[in-house]
Amino acid sequence: MIVGRYITIGFIFTPMHAASMMLLPPDKVRMGAGLINIMQQGIGGTVGQEATIAAYQDCFMVVTALCVVVMPLVLFLRRQPAE
Repeated sequence: MIVGRYITIGFIFTPMHAASMMLLPPDKVRMGAGLINIMQQGIGGTVGQEATIAAYQDCFMVVTALCVVVMPLVLFLRRQPAE
């Protein structure tokens, strides 16, 4: 899941960058590129934070599933008779 999230970022930023640069006049391209990079860095930091949160959520779901699967096994546990 996490790998898929990182792969899709390239498909989002590249067309967005190309489309935004295409609309600028030649004398404004340098300023526009700088502004786009600032925006991408801000969004990239947010995506990195979201990826960390998503990883914790994934781990939580795996541990929850394991607990649910193992819970019925508790019924098979018995005390050994005292000697």
